[in-house]
Amino acid sequence: MDYLKRYHLIATAMLDFEKTGCDFYHCLSEHPALDAIAGRLRQLACNKAKELDIFAGMLTICDFLLTDYTRRYDMEETSDWLKINTPDLYHQDSAQQVIHAPMPAKALGIVIDTEEIVLKFYREIRKKIPMNIGQIDAVVTRQQTEIAELKNLRERLQNDDCNMQEPVGALVGQTQ
Repeated sequence: MDYLKRYHLIATAMLDFEKTGCDFYHCLSEHPALDAIAGRLRQLACNKAKELDIFAGMLTICDFLLTDYTRRYDMEETSDWLKINTPDLYHQDSAQQVIHAPMPAKALGIVIDTEEIVLKFYREIRKKIPMNIGQIDAVVTRQQTEIAELKNLRERLQNDDCNMQEPVGALVGQTQ
């Protein structure tokens, strides 16, 4: 039963984490300074929303299997690990770094670095669950694909002549 409690705690943390990521990328996609990569940021937000469904499903399974709700959160070790190791990535400072990047390719570089940290976090979470969890494996695979696609887009932007026309943050002063 302890593994189900750990599973529930991790799924809850992942759900909260992905919700924050979804909101983060959605807000960035609406910023005028990021028009050049707004579509890709919206896609990132959409992919995070799909992962919300996966984690919500994990919680539904746990709620069905767990009958001892009073002891659901007694996994101090896992709880402490999550508090220490959950990356604090999706905040205003991160958004400002992306918005004020000098070029779209640099902005994507920051997003890629962020998503690589997320991938590392999910791989570490996978080690914490002592059973075969296809949902987490699917999220890790999606995350790897997402990073590869972002890197390809960044490379295309770096090679694109129009990338040199106007910095990503050029409109920031006009909109604030």
